Amino acid sequence: MLPIEQISPVQEESLDPSILPRLVEFVGQIASVCFDKPKIIIRDVNGEEHICQATRELIDRAIDLRHERVAGKMLIRPDMKRLLILRDASQPESIPNQTERDRHLFEKWDGTLRNSQSEIVDRHLAHAHPLPLVRYRHVFLA
Repeated sequence: MLPIEQISPVQEESLDPSILPRLVEFVGQIASVCFDKPKIIIRDVNGEEHICQATRELIDRAIDLRHERVAGKMLIRPDMKRLLILRDASQPESIPNQTERDRHLFEKWDGTLRNSQSEIVDRHLAHAHPLPLVRYRHVFLA
């Protein structure tokens, strides 16, 4: 253990909050949709336009909601805005229950987990020394 005299002081750095990503909720209208580089332009209730990167699914939803008042969430960073959620503003926000969250998580990561398991098994079989093989199961926690 170092004596206290040999420990250098901690330097504090100030972090500019404007460079941190932030989650923003909005209400507005669909102003435009771009198909080349999937983008949606949203005009919020203050008249400000936001050019957001979007998935094809969100592009389709934006087309369906083009004549409606919309609400949603976007991730804003200094270099880009990404649309995360888009819905009809007259509809309540859907909050998934635990079972729906678990189902989404396991469906989204199932391929990755299976590939990882396969790689682990392949590595074990490639070695000369015997290693125990373990079968993995999805466990749902309440």
